Amino acid sequence: VLKTDSNGDSLWCITYDGFGQYDEGLSIIESTSAEFYVSGLLDDLDRSIYGILLKISAEGELLLELNESQSGNYYTFFSMVESITDNTIVGYGRDADGRALNFYNYNGESILDTPLPLAGRGIGDKCLQIVDNGFLLSGNNSSWHIALVKTDNSGQVTSSDNHELQINNYELNNYPNPFNPETTIKFKITYPTEVLLQIFNVKGQLITTLLNRKSLKAYHAKKNHKIVLIK
Repeated sequence: VLKTDSNGDSLWCITYDGFGQYDEGLSIIESTSAEFYVSGLLDDLDRSIYGILLKISAEGELLLELNESQSGNYYTFFSMVESITDNTIVGYGRDADGRALNFYNYNGESILDTPLPLAGRGIGDKCLQIVDNGFLLSGNNSSWHIALVKTDNSGQVTSSDNHELQINNYELNNYPNPFNPETTIKFKITYPTEVLLQIFNVKGQLITTLLNRKSLKAYHAKKNHKIVLIK
């Protein structure tokens, strides 16, 4: 884990050595108390894979390490968020039955794990987000299609409907990227549909809603739409 200043100069670096084989960091978040939580994988000498969850101070001191080889809990999170309303670190990982949301307090004590209707893990550090006082997850279903799952704040799925999305010629981009102090967001759709465009910070917290249209009409659908975002 390497922390730099705004110019990219190193402030501190901490290295965690697991079992001497291949150790991998998968997700990192900064809590509201300026501490860092890091999740990853440890590969031991007999090729067994264990999850790891680390807590690091703002100064780079290792405060806590939770290892699956020493516990019955599961610490392999491909994405984490901080749920400020109930003071928990939430990880998109697994339990004994499959994929799950895992809830821990700031001391690493397990509070809850909730099974998810997903067959595989999400790939990418932002496959778990906080939306509308609940959680939004991306992964794949049992048919190996891309799946989005929306839950409440305890990880319970709020709807059992299974909608197949057929998206053709969908475009979303912004220029310049990165930007300072402003950027123009452009999107294009080819058929009438609902459009929700929101901005989140790096902690997954909603900053603002730029556009929320229940039905974008057909004569608008094939046009480019521009929104100027000022930092």
